[in-house]
Amino acid sequence: MTVALPRHVFPAFPGLVWGHVFDAEGNARPVDEHAAAAMALPAEGFLWLHIDLVDVRARQWLAGLSAVPEPLRRLMLDAEDHQRVLAIGAFVGIVVSDNILEFDHRSDDLGQLRCIVGERLLISGRRNKLCAVAEAHERVSHGHPCPAVGDLLATIVGRVLGHLEDAGDRLADAVDRVEDRVLADHVDEEMRALGPLRRELSACHRRLTGLRALFQRLSHEGGRGLPLGLVALCGPLIERIDAAAHDVAAAQERARLLQDEISARLAVAANRNLYVLSLITTFFLPPAFVAGIFGMNTADLPFLETRGGTWWALALCVAATAGTLIGFRWLSRRS
Repeated sequence: MTVALPRHVFPAFPGLVWGHVFDAEGNARPVDEHAAAAMALPAEGFLWLHIDLVDVRARQWLAGLSAVPEPLRRLMLDAEDHQRVLAIGAFVGIVVSDNILEFDHRSDDLGQLRCIVGERLLISGRRNKLCAVAEAHERVSHGHPCPAVGDLLATIVGRVLGHLEDAGDRLADAVDRVEDRVLADHVDEEMRALGPLRRELSACHRRLTGLRALFQRLSHEGGRGLPLGLVALCGPLIERIDAAAHDVAAAQERARLLQDEISARLAVAANRNLYVLSLITTFFLPPAFVAGIFGMNTADLPFLETRGGTWWALALCVAATAGTLIGFRWLSRRS
């Protein structure tokens, strides 16, 4: 994945990464920085401003944005990293997790995309370069139409979901490979591979369930003056999240069952080795006992003066082992 992020300089609006004005047909054009600083909404369509939350001047601009309810401004400026949604009046504040963009590749580290969404306004902000919003910007810049704010938000969240779906598919394929090797009796190596796989699957599932709860709550807020476009996108997104979460949960269950099977196979192998070790110990214990008796260096030891005494002692060792074997067979027949 290669996403170009042109860095524009806006002297009249420090901290603005990019801005777009969308007309009634959903076509985007670059924003005028003075109009963006004054947050002048177009006569038709809507306005999208994307700002850098690390820039102190952009944070000061947000803090003084009286047209937006104060709790939503705090949501944009907070450092909390969990996904959440907050609806106040005709505005919605949303925080979603996304993969950090490092140069030309997607990192496994997560950052937070924070949005204030109104009927004709979307203000997004981040502290790190994020993949989903960068890809949405690329699509918009190349002519992808977004007739309403909800369409733009659906595009951004759709890219977040796309990353999670890609991660789920990659992890499911990894579970398939582990399963194939386990069925081929290569269990020692796969036990170490399953731990990180289960951890990644769990993290992916947590993000999906958090995202679902976010849009479930947003759909419940539909009757409180929210833009209809925001409420309408909840249903399709929830269905898509459910499908992805179901696939990840299935991969989680398979990974758990594989780990149980590997543990069972390792236990069987350990029991088999212990059984063989016990048999060897049992068979060698009587000869060792006989050898211990003849090594006591006490008076009246048998065969001490007898010609061929060593061979008689060895014969006693063999007889003791044979007697032990006969005893085992007799006990096994009785049981």
